[in-house]
Amino acid sequence: SDGTYRIATSPLEPREARAAEGDCRAALSALDGDERFSAPDSTNLAAREEIDIDFGALPGGEVGIVLATRQTLLSTYLVYQALAYLGTNAGRWLASLSSASPAEGEQVRGLARELGRIEVEVEESPAVWRTVGHAGETGPLATEVVCVPVPHPPGGSGRFRLRLARGLWRIDQVTLHRLGARVTPRALLPSRVSSAGRE
Repeated sequence: SDGTYRIATSPLEPREARAAEGDCRAALSALDGDERFSAPDSTNLAAREEIDIDFGALPGGEVGIVLATRQTLLSTYLVYQALAYLGTNAGRWLASLSSASPAEGEQVRGLARELGRIEVEVEESPAVWRTVGHAGETGPLATEVVCVPVPHPPGGSGRFRLRLARGLWRIDQVTLHRLGARVTPRALLPSRVSSAGRE
């Protein structure tokens, strides 16, 4: 989630995962297209929900929560609805964004800010939760896999909570990994490119 790459080993699936609908562990245990999602609130699209996850005892060393997620079409709907409200001024308004002031830019980002990302919390002591990071990226098309490093809480609690806008996120998998060294990805150029049999 901080833009760096880490070696991640020893994946643990949740022992328990519960949301408003009850047990959702099966949907969160494997990266298999069986996604957990909910309907948005009917009167407040920024209303939050919580998913409580228990991994049991934490492994030694630094750990991270790995989330495989993508957005639903809620944000896409809201963007197109906003364009519909603008009517014939939509094109002019979109063109004006290139010269928008910082304050105007902040207004444009208000929608994303209100909906928010997935907040990751760890239980430091019974019923005391601390936010350790956020995950999530705009766009419903592809599943993104991101790791949120987690400082070890006192007592090594393996209980975590995800807080997110109802109806905004499709979560395919949540796992806990032991984190290793930071690494630098190496870009590889293609050795050969062809189309219809021609170089």
